[in-house]
Amino acid sequence: MQRFIRVVDALAALSLAAVAAFTLLAVIGRKLFGWSPPDYFDFARLALGIALFWGIAAACYTNRHILVDLVHELAKPAWQRRIDLTATALLALAMLALAYAATQDVAKTLRANVRTTELRWPVWPFHALAVAGLWAAWMLTCVRLWRLLRRRPIED
Repeated sequence: MQRFIRVVDALAALSLAAVAAFTLLAVIGRKLFGWSPPDYFDFARLALGIALFWGIAAACYTNRHILVDLVHELAKPAWQRRIDLTATALLALAMLALAYAATQDVAKTLRANVRTTELRWPVWPFHALAVAGLWAAWMLTCVRLWRLLRRRPIED
């Protein structure tokens, strides 16, 4: 499981690095050479979506997302466990719904033959890679829920 988590983190990080690289290349190209790389905005936007969804997958398993835990901190351990189980189950349902809806959008993008502006690359593979991150988020949230139910520690 730790190897898969490292792959998820690496995919999110590499996608975010791609956004920075596309932006840097565009700025340097415009300022120094009066030239803009073709489709840099499309590629940066698509890479950002991939980074976001794979980052969500990593955060769902390790519980590194934004938490509101005032009630959790004040609760007794038995209630903390109930809160954790309920929150994780709701997160799993939300990730399932989001992944399913996004998968439908990828299918629509494929059928519509949506392409990038200048190079005319198909957009659906980028969307599919991003949506794979949502499915990974759902799966990792389910693993987290299973581990919580079995009272097994969640590795960080």
